[in-house]
Amino acid sequence: MNKFRVWYKQNVDAHPRIPEGQYKKNVVVLKEVKATTHGVPKVEVAGVKQAENAVEYSVYSWIRWDKKASKLPKHFVFRLTVNKNNGDASNLGDRTLMLTMNDDDEFVFSTYNFKFNVGKDRIDRVQKMDSENNLGEWCWVYFGFKRSERKATAYMRWKDLATTKFFEDEQHFLPAYFGLYLGNERDSKKVKQNGWNGWMKHSFLCIGKDQNCYRENNFEELNCAEKISDNPEGDTVLGKGKPGCLTPVTKCKTGLPEPCEKEKEYQGSAKVEVDWPEVKVTDLIPQPYDKDLPTHQVEVPESYMPYITEYSYGFWYQFRFRSPIRMEVQEKRSNTHAVAGVTEKDTYCKKGSLGDRALSIFFEEWSKTKKPTYNSCTYDSEDNSPNRCKDIEFEYTAVDGYWYYVYNGYSSKENKVYTVFKNDEIYKEVSFPGIQHNHPPASLKFQLGATTGFDAVNGYFYHV
Repeated sequence: MNKFRVWYKQNVDAHPRIPEGQYKKNVVVLKEVKATTHGVPKVEVAGVKQAENAVEYSVYSWIRWDKKASKLPKHFVFRLTVNKNNGDASNLGDRTLMLTMNDDDEFVFSTYNFKFNVGKDRIDRVQKMDSENNLGEWCWVYFGFKRSERKATAYMRWKDLATTKFFEDEQHFLPAYFGLYLGNERDSKKVKQNGWNGWMKHSFLCIGKDQNCYRENNFEELNCAEKISDNPEGDTVLGKGKPGCLTPVTKCKTGLPEPCEKEKEYQGSAKVEVDWPEVKVTDLIPQPYDKDLPTHQVEVPESYMPYITEYSYGFWYQFRFRSPIRMEVQEKRSNTHAVAGVTEKDTYCKKGSLGDRALSIFFEEWSKTKKPTYNSCTYDSEDNSPNRCKDIEFEYTAVDGYWYYVYNGYSSKENKVYTVFKNDEIYKEVSFPGIQHNHPPASLKFQLGATTGFDAVNGYFYHV
């Protein structure tokens, strides 16, 4: 076991155990939502605070098409997005979980998938399910995603027909925001779908693995184990109070409980206000990528310089695409972003002079590498090299939303620079043997984040 592993075991606290998003809400609060000329009234749940760090999520609902309604080329059912100010299908994440119906009476489940290479992303990846002459009957639909499995599941259940389809090898951003739209988006100039001409009821937004939001079977349990709403009629699937529009059940049975046939007019629009307390974690430092000044800077007193023979820094670090601010994949593909560094000059983001990059870490632009790659950079006064760098490669599936302990150190006694990225499952290291820094250094300045003229990484630091 090398010296770093011993030091890490003795000195490093675990990365912050930030609670994963947990949330479950019936978002159609009262009775069935009745069809209108332009589809059901828009129901919107936006800015759910429990979206932060959610590792699984789903949307499910009862729906029924109005047989008397005229059909148009495309009808909207629901859409879950991780993007604020989204444009339906303009960016990755607009269609996180989406359901529409086309003019062939097929239900179209859509999601997105981001990849490392340009041209491999899918803003709108689809699976279709035929209604098979059941259109006009009550149907229960489910669409869910699980981060650890990198998989999405779509499910439809009619009275005598059940269909399941899977989206394999799915990569989603770790979310910081959710917006859910039900029934209609026609008030948005960017949205081209027509509203759902029919009924929707008992529509749920479910977030978090503790809520069992994602599943690939046993879908009926979602209607057997929860209270549907708190409306005065006592509408519950467990049969407490007066029976509502779902058949009361006391235990799970084969198949799903059916909604009653009594269709009630829906007056007005429904909107759920979400106001849960925010989760705050001590010593968690947000780092937006557009900040071009150091988030933190420490300068070692000049009087210490004659006695310094080694120096290092360490911190927990998490790169994010959607937090603390939104970063598009194209930004990462086209730009290099600074993580942290020690310099003997003014900034570690320069590289023209010996000492600019004493201990520096950068996240390279993806268009220039075969995999997501961090650069550890230093200098060598022995051969007059101001910028000696080595690559640390990762799989693109192990970048967004993953914590790593980052260590970077120099020893004049060993003439060596050593850099590590480590978590419970991954250990990446590079070393620079035979390195000679100025001794004593003229100055030492630690900078977290970027300096003027350079973009920083997007994400979080902890226990620096």
